[in-house]
Amino acid sequence: MSTDPVADRAVLALRMRQAVQAIERWAQRTVHRSTGTALSPNETHLLSRLADAPAQRLGALAQWQGVDRSTMSLQISSLAARELVHRIPDPTDRRATLIELSEAGRAALEEFIARASRILEETTAAWSDEDLAAFDGYLARFAADLSATLGNEADSA
Repeated sequence: MSTDPVADRAVLALRMRQAVQAIERWAQRTVHRSTGTALSPNETHLLSRLADAPAQRLGALAQWQGVDRSTMSLQISSLAARELVHRIPDPTDRRATLIELSEAGRAALEEFIARASRILEETTAAWSDEDLAAFDGYLARFAADLSATLGNEADSA
């Protein structure tokens, strides 16, 4: 490391970006493909949202994901064709439909989560409890700060 703290932070940011890319590649290549669900990371994210929330309108899902309605419509159509989600009537507006997670979608998501968890457990099996707790804390802090930063960028755009 240099004596310039700004340069050191730039080097660390580069290393962190490379680590995040490695995690993304791991998720795409290993977890998504090995579960046999053929889910993309984006689809897994969307199914997770539907698992954590009640049925939602397509427009609300598009807004949440920061895409337009036509893009979300394509994503939902793909998931519906594989019977991972259902379209149901909106009880408050007969003209509208809601998107909900199907039992098959819930099973696919649970399989993905279980596989990812097993890989993470195997990866960190030799870590001390202290190291694992510290990593967990820093990773949670990083995710929260990243979310806040990206949220601030979206608000200012």
